[in-house]
Amino acid sequence: MNRIILNVLFFLITFFLVFNNIPKQIQISFIGDLLQNKLSFYPFIVGFIYTLYCQYKYKNVLVNLDKFLKFIVLYLVITLISLLVGLYNYPYYDMVINGPVTQIEKLPKVMVFLNSLGIHIDQKILIAFWMIARVVKGLLFDSFYTFGGAYMIYCWYHNDWQKGLNIFIKGILIGLIVVLGYGCIEMLYLAGNDIAKNILITFNPYIHIIKTDHNWWPPLLWVKQTRSVFPEPSHIGNYLAFTLPVLWCLILNIRAYNELKSNKIILLCLTFIFSMIIFLAQARTASAMFFGMCVLYILLLCYLYKKEYWKNFAKIIIVSVLAFVVSLTFINNFINKPVAIQNVNNTIIETIDENADSVNNYISNNLSSLASIDQRSNGARYALIKSNLRIGMDNLFFGAGKGLTGAYVSANFTEKEKQNKEVKMWVTNQKKEGVLRYGLGAMNEYVGRFAETGIIGLIAFLCPFFYILYKLFKALKHSPNAIQIKILLLLTSLIGVMVAGMNGSLNIFYSTWIVLGLCYAAVFNKKLDNE
Repeated sequence: MNRIILNVLFFLITFFLVFNNIPKQIQISFIGDLLQNKLSFYPFIVGFIYTLYCQYKYKNVLVNLDKFLKFIVLYLVITLISLLVGLYNYPYYDMVINGPVTQIEKLPKVMVFLNSLGIHIDQKILIAFWMIARVVKGLLFDSFYTFGGAYMIYCWYHNDWQKGLNIFIKGILIGLIVVLGYGCIEMLYLAGNDIAKNILITFNPYIHIIKTDHNWWPPLLWVKQTRSVFPEPSHIGNYLAFTLPVLWCLILNIRAYNELKSNKIILLCLTFIFSMIIFLAQARTASAMFFGMCVLYILLLCYLYKKEYWKNFAKIIIVSVLAFVVSLTFINNFINKPVAIQNVNNTIIETIDENADSVNNYISNNLSSLASIDQRSNGARYALIKSNLRIGMDNLFFGAGKGLTGAYVSANFTEKEKQNKEVKMWVTNQKKEGVLRYGLGAMNEYVGRFAETGIIGLIAFLCPFFYILYKLFKALKHSPNAIQIKILLLLTSLIGVMVAGMNGSLNIFYSTWIVLGLCYAAVFNKKLDNE
């Protein structure tokens, strides 16, 4: 395999992570929205084709293929058993048959065609077969993109995982510069700058989709929050899950990354600006991920107990605290301005300062509110999670079936949950579009999989993650300093993206599978023990 081609493709896959929901005008529509809206997919598919070509020509590219196939076949079999059991027990066929025709696509025409040939098949049976084909197609693409992608990256760098890691870091840093640059323009817009506003209005439609969901999401401009190049502020939380470990580990021991030719001052400046964007996003996911990452690093540094690491981590904390203070000042002066109340004679009689005790307000709105059912969008989100948990508990071993939980979710809302405004909207839209087209996911990767595939399917999905986490922890303690910090980067990135899965799909960014592939390349590398 040509290493230059692989390295360029891997760099593009990594750099393009920031463009996770590109406009339909620049998508290549041949697979589906799950993949085609992510810019990383396009160099990925080129890399996949090139890998197959090299395997055909040289026969030595796909390493440990037998082990990978054993896992993927087991994973697919469990998922298919779950689907078949789910279809056998599915109580909502009438809702599919009598619902909107658009949800079953071309199936009615197939039925008419078969009837014209004198072939009469029970509608329920035909729908079941169609649903199997539909799910199998989606499952194959999903497996190819996720575990298949991780395996491909492992094959690329199993003999030189540090090279792969360095390319990953370069791609992340270049992507981060784009995020920070665009975020700075957005801060100027939030401060009231018209030039910055016009720049965002001009370029946002070319960066991500505009108003495709419910005719409002994502809006052209986001009010009072930063989101940078992403469709919404919460995505910054998912993004920092794999980006902060890169920045922080570089700062902890910059000497281990001689190839990168960076310096600590620049990295601390990037950390400051990035931290500001995180805090100005005022997204609970982003805030929780940031402080959770701080706790994780404190625990791991206690485990390692390296004096050098503690000194440099103290610098990270100081810069982060400074960014937090500056962000609060920005919010107080530009976003939540004091409101003057006037009487009929336009005389100011009272000024309401929304920012009194701003630190407590920020923590309350963006951290402690996570535990409150009633604050912000928690009511609807928790309703989804609880409904999916009920589905999983009712179908404990194999779940309700891949792609079949939509109707179950609506049926499992409690009467109190149904009163939530957002839940009402979801139920209405589901009736309008059909239970198969409007699925009502759990907004949590693990709860959603538990509902669809049961405890057996969830364990099968998580096994590769927990196995490599165990191996990384083992390698972390016994590796020399230059390798240790790189293992720490991979370990914290993997933990970060896994935690981010509690805020939606692991496929919001493709980072999960890149990191997983690099982790396997690092651990299952003959050079690791000798480095």
